[in-house]
Amino acid sequence: MFEKLILEEVTKRKLTLFNLLVQLPDDYYSINFLENNLDYSYSRVSYLLELIQQDLDDIKQEPVAFITDQGIHYDRTISYDQYYQYLITQSIPYLLILSIVYYPKDTLDDFCRKNFLSKASVIRKSKPLNDYLKHFGIKLNISQLKLSGEERIIRIVLYTLIWFTSQSVNLPKANINVDYKAVIDHISPCFPESHSYSATKQICLMLDIVYLRITNGYVLKDKIKISSYVPMSLQRGKVFFDAIVKDPVVMEAECQFSALLLTISPNFYTEADPRFPLLQLYLETEDNQATTLFHEFWAFLEQEYSLSLLDHKVLYGNIANILFPVIIFKKTLPGILTINAKSSFLQNKYFLELFGSFKTFFKKVSKRKNYGWITEYISQLATAFALLLYPTWENLQTNRTIKVGLIAESNYLLTQQLINYLDEFVFVELGSMTDSCTDFDLIVATSSYLLPEYCPVPKFVFRYSLDNHRQFIDLYQTLKEVQMNKNAHEKNKKS
Repeated sequence: MFEKLILEEVTKRKLTLFNLLVQLPDDYYSINFLENNLDYSYSRVSYLLELIQQDLDDIKQEPVAFITDQGIHYDRTISYDQYYQYLITQSIPYLLILSIVYYPKDTLDDFCRKNFLSKASVIRKSKPLNDYLKHFGIKLNISQLKLSGEERIIRIVLYTLIWFTSQSVNLPKANINVDYKAVIDHISPCFPESHSYSATKQICLMLDIVYLRITNGYVLKDKIKISSYVPMSLQRGKVFFDAIVKDPVVMEAECQFSALLLTISPNFYTEADPRFPLLQLYLETEDNQATTLFHEFWAFLEQEYSLSLLDHKVLYGNIANILFPVIIFKKTLPGILTINAKSSFLQNKYFLELFGSFKTFFKKVSKRKNYGWITEYISQLATAFALLLYPTWENLQTNRTIKVGLIAESNYLLTQQLINYLDEFVFVELGSMTDSCTDFDLIVATSSYLLPEYCPVPKFVFRYSLDNHRQFIDLYQTLKEVQMNKNAHEKNKKS
């Protein structure tokens, strides 16, 4: 998702060449053949192959028979997803982010020494990251590797960049004294997803960032005007911060932010989510810009698109979790409204219908007193809500079951397209994987990094990208293959 931000041009070319080899039959190929299938010169293909050879050797920690006397041979032991993740986690912008979080005392000199890089190279290659941070009002002091700006936004940006790049795999160990399990147990009553395989990793990453920022002096000193609909008492907050926060003013601000983190992502999945009563009470008792605009937008959806709280409870919660952060921070947050903006499925006619309607709605809102700031985010809001609602709107208009276990981020806006696709098949019984993958016939994960170390059942990695069309075709073929194998297995058992 962050290819343009993280990857250099030569790295993108390596991925293009590697992807060609992945698509080709298992055989030996000449450089001339590869050159003719790419818009690259012979010398460029040759150079890229040498770089890929070095990468594969590094990944496997042993020589890989890739460039051979017989030709170029890709043996399939390293998948495209694995290679993609390797390249992105070796990039200078990603390593800089890790350094800022996990080695906050390091300067540019320290970073260059540890990674055997020149200052000029780091400064040049960090420009896309610097530009990205500026979009959120964050300034990067490259010589000191320090960030300045709104601390809440800084933490969310750091989390987003690390999570969507590496899914928390192979991170440095945070030098903090925190009982991750105790914190997750305290969160669980308000956020039942907290014990899922992926959410646990996400929570631990955010804890690392929050604790490391606080212990290095980057604390929140003021509360924001609009609080989360999930309450956070000081007593509960002491479970999280008592060891590192002594100032009661800071404690209140940090508690408020912790509660906000449970509501700034569209992560409602079931109607039984315990946050629904809290959201309902908040909407009934609080009068602020967030609740006012939510009531108005939901009334618009009820009237124009026949949505109802009784039938569309999950959408109701996710609309709140998309809208509230924009109102609270008066800007869009990374990883929520910005990452899907160029996906090809946005050409769906139902999406386009909703997008136009929502754009008109928010344009009217932006002309009101105290709402002019929303003008900058009209397109992103319209995109997010059209993306959220078009599958439901499309549904309103228009053999043997296999058990599929899903391992994905706790973010409904990101995963709903994949979930809706799987739900379309009557032979698929979809569930979230918890402890044992052997309860399922197939595991679908959004990154190979999320797969458990031991998982003997078939697996499919669905990597979010700008064009998911090919992946959906491959996923369907995998589903049918698993179903066919299960049918054959059951048939053999009977005979």
